[in-house]
Formats: sequence, structure tokens, C-alpha cells
Amino acid sequence: MKYWDINKVDKQKIAEISDKHNIPVLTAMLLQSRGIIEDNEIESFFTYNQFEDPYNFKDMEKAVERIIKALNEGEKICIYGDYDADGVTSTALLYNYLQTVGAAVSYYIPNRHSEGYGLNNKAVKLQSEDGIKLIITVDNGVSSHEEVEFAKELGIDTIITDHHKVPEKGVPNAVAVVNPHQKGCGSKYKNYAGVGVAFKLITALNSIEQGLDNEGLEEYIELACIGTIADIVELRGENRVITKKGINLILSLIHISEPTRLLSISYAVFCLKKKKKK
Repeated sequence: MKYWDINKVDKQKIAEISDKHNIPVLTAMLLQSRGIIEDNEIESFFTYNQFEDPYNFKDMEKAVERIIKALNEGEKICIYGDYDADGVTSTALLYNYLQTVGAAVSYYIPNRHSEGYGLNNKAVKLQSEDGIKLIITVDNGVSSHEEVEFAKELGIDTIITDHHKVPEKGVPNAVAVVNPHQKGCGSKYKNYAGVGVAFKLITALNSIEQGLDNEGLEEYIELACIGTIADIVELRGENRVITKKGINLILSLIHISEPTRLLSISYAVFCLKKKKKK
């Protein structure tokens, strides 16, 4: 049995927030119900527009170094994803970026019914038979201790990028584990979707490959936005920045023939797909 936890409404506080910040009462109510009631929190919620340094993540430097090695030596890389919207957009984002910088890259998404979630030894063996030397997980992997060890036995290194909580026994013994929830991670923001963590990885790679930060990564913001919304993570901090920038970019790419039409994110994504197929 599931129970709804209904937040209490403080009408006086709502009216105060609405008047002080010149926002609609409904918006003020939503802020209050989510515990965003201090002036600095409210201002930050509406105006925060910065991306944190990706190298604040523990193991980000190790992950980037191993990927650069694979690029320089022409090693085959496999992006190991997941079958939900977050996993698929994470896979597409990292796969497309690595293709752009010249990697020998493929991807693998396990079958939901026959394989289930996360790394599995059969899939790892298939990658070995295909000559893969580096597996990068997206939206999974933080609980795949045995599979990472099996990959090692087959001569495959593993980089884990994941946003799920770390199990009690800790993270797998991979080359790098990029996860904001692991001990010692310096990332100030923690509640990314899997695609948000993947986006931080390509931001770090881009700073090495192109001498840039998040410049030139606009097309990946679209995917990060869709995955973030679909995974129903909180839209605060960097998630809000990703979503806001992504929706604005999607809307800028769409020609709306009916100006009065209520534009939903699903319609925006549908139109974006049509545009890209041309």
C-alpha cells in the first residue's frame, strides 16, 4: 500500500513570498510546499545559471585520462546503457560525443526482459569477443562488483558513471567511478539523473579535447534535458539549469505554426526528432 505525504500549506507564508518576490500565488505555494522559503533560496531557484566544475567529481580525472588513452590508442569503447529514458539519453549523449571526437565507439543496451538492469557477464563476454577494451556504464554500474571483476579477467577496463545510491559494501573496483553519492565526491550538487552525470563527463572531456567547458555542447543539453525530465529527479540546482537550457534550445529549433498552441515537452521532442530526420 502506498500513501501520499501531503505537505502542509502555510497561507500566510505563501502570501508573503508572493508579495515579496512578485510571483503568482500558485508559484509561491509550490515553493513553500517544497521548503523553498528563504529569500536566498528563492532567488537562487529562479536565477541560478551556472555549471559546477566537473572535476569536483571524485575519479573524474581518472575517467578522462582513461578515455583519452583509448582515443589515442584507437581502443574500442562500449557505452553500456539502460533501457529507460534516462539510460537511453545517457547512452546517446556519450556515444554521439565520443563519435564526434573520433572514438571507436559502440553501445549496448540490455534487454529489459531477458537480461534485466545493469551489467551482466554474458553481455560483458560479448563485448570482449568484439574486441572492446573499455566499457563505460551510464545510468548503471555502481552495484556491479562481480561484473567489473569479470571484465578485468577478460582484459576490459570499466568506467562507471551512475547516479544511484552506493551500496553498503561500496563501489566496484573499476578504473573510475563517477557518482556524486560516493564517499569523498566533491560535487556540491548530488541529485543528478544518470544523463546529468554523463553530461558532466563530456564537459570534462570537452575541456581537454577542445579547451572548452560547456561551450559547443548545446546539442547534448537537449538529450540531458529530456533524460532529466523523464527520470523525475528534482528540478533544482544543475538539474534546473540543464532543463531550462534544454527546453529553450528545443523551442528555438521548432517552427511553431500555431502560436497559441500549448507546447508540451512531448510535442517539443516529437518536433525535434522530425527536424533531425530531414
